[in-house]
Amino acid sequence: MAYLGDFLGALNREIALARVQGDVEAVRVADLYAHDPLLQHFPVPRFRLPTLTIRVPVAVERLDGVTAGTVGGVLDGSRLRPAFQTVLDDELAALGATLPDDTRRELDRVVGARIDALVAGDVDLVGERAVAEDLASVATAALPERVLLGRLGTTADDLRARLRERLRVALVQARVQPPRLEVLVADAQLREAGDHLLELSLTLTEEAVEWTVVEQAGGDAPRLVPE
Repeated sequence: MAYLGDFLGALNREIALARVQGDVEAVRVADLYAHDPLLQHFPVPRFRLPTLTIRVPVAVERLDGVTAGTVGGVLDGSRLRPAFQTVLDDELAALGATLPDDTRRELDRVVGARIDALVAGDVDLVGERAVAEDLASVATAALPERVLLGRLGTTADDLRARLRERLRVALVQARVQPPRLEVLVADAQLREAGDHLLELSLTLTEEAVEWTVVEQAGGDAPRLVPE
């Protein structure tokens, strides 16, 4: 039993290694041609498989459910509240301002309720970008205009944009591994699966990369670019 992604990744890795072995053999043959008085006048053979189609039988064993306490199985709900509070504190420090105690308590309550709704699945949002946009909008809407303009010295649109960008970065740390799909791939397991087999038809197209040197302000740097 294996995760489908791991299985397909292993197939892809083995195909890449087959290309490596083919190139190593091409170099060995090229050296042989170079030192042979007759073969050195012939072109050196080198074989490539630019497109490869593989048909792979698998049987689905189990699909993980959405992890409890997460937002759509993507973000750890327990990390959203402290992440928002840290982002808000950083933004207030950047503005050189503070919120009145009653305003801060109300803001924490509103945002906390929104986070609870996200974790409960009452709001259909997936990914840190959508959650960051949502929380920034909810937080900004909870602040009275007199606090925004008078206490913070900023507009609602500006504060929302600044909170959104900070949250996008902060919420990356709250990511969790998405649900995985386990499949049967061994011969004996597939025989027992009988009629419950699925056949995956994979078409892989080769795209090689090569090393080059890119000039930068701090000096030349190696980089992999398409061949």
